[in-house]
Amino acid sequence: MGQLEDDKLHGKGKMEFGSGAKYIGDWVNGAMTGEGIYIFPNGNMEFGSGAEYTGDWVDGAMTGEGIYIFPNGNRYERRYSQLRYGCVLNYIGFNKFRGDEIRE
Repeated sequence: MGQLEDDKLHGKGKMEFGSGAKYIGDWVNGAMTGEGIYIFPNGNMEFGSGAEYTGDWVDGAMTGEGIYIFPNGNRYERRYSQLRYGCVLNYIGFNKFRGDEIRE
């Protein structure tokens, strides 16, 4: 939980979702907006297995620069847009890189 305005999360707060995912960070009118950390549940998302995303959000979407940190320590830094993934800024610990696709 966190700060509320008009019965919506607004300001700093934490949300635990039914899927097991967690978000800790900024909220505006009930949407993840600003800086925050999203912790994925094991195996439920593209970057599952307990990976964390730390970065910018706008209206609940990863937007701006962000970093995925995998449980094994691999890091994946990327600039995001609300509509699609953006460009790769840096990657550490990955075996293969092809175009805009990275695989462990």
